[in-house]
Amino acid sequence: MKKLCFLLLAALSASCSLGPQIDMAVNSLAAPNSSTNAKYVLYSGSDTVPGSDLQFREYANFVHRGLASRGFVEVDDLSNADIAIFLVYGVGDPMTWQYTYSTPVWGQTGISSSETSGTISTYGNTSSYSENTTYNPSYGVTGYDSGVAQKTVFFLSMQVAAIDVAKYNAGEPNAEVWKTVVGCFQETPDLRAVFPVLVAGGVPHFASSSGKQIPVRLGMNDSEVVYIRGN
Repeated sequence: MKKLCFLLLAALSASCSLGPQIDMAVNSLAAPNSSTNAKYVLYSGSDTVPGSDLQFREYANFVHRGLASRGFVEVDDLSNADIAIFLVYGVGDPMTWQYTYSTPVWGQTGISSSETSGTISTYGNTSSYSENTTYNPSYGVTGYDSGVAQKTVFFLSMQVAAIDVAKYNAGEPNAEVWKTVVGCFQETPDLRAVFPVLVAGGVPHFASSSGKQIPVRLGMNDSEVVYIRGN
């Protein structure tokens, strides 16, 4: 987990948030001829999270929707499945780093215009003239205040990995057929809020190779995410 965390940290310049957009990194691997037209069963890939766990069951439902959108067919028994899919997820330890920032200072930068008015006064046979000029200032950025601040983020991740059932039962060493990892950085460790977004970000890459780690950006209310949430 720590190795994966730091690999994805290098790819992301900012943490994800619960705002309109979430930036993720997706890394997907697949054996040749991996197919989305496969029957599957879904299991927990963690020794500490049983398949009966309420949180796992909620997350598994999101993954089921994503798999169905790609053509996978869920079956009830491993003996009827082409592949077994293992779901793992987690929240990394908090990471804190310092960064510098600059804040613009707003002030008067000069004169934008001027207006001059004159007055003629007459006293008997004597006349006098006076004038008054009004200057209109212009405003803008006059400088910058800089400082140092800290930010703490959590690494949120999801991994789905598929095993070829027939190859596994035959004891073949290359039974794993595809694996997709999705992760992002979040200022709060609320994996439950972000999990549908992680699934939506990974779905297009199930059973395929991304060729490299790629950035994906999705909004909390984008259609793909709404579909995965089921609302």
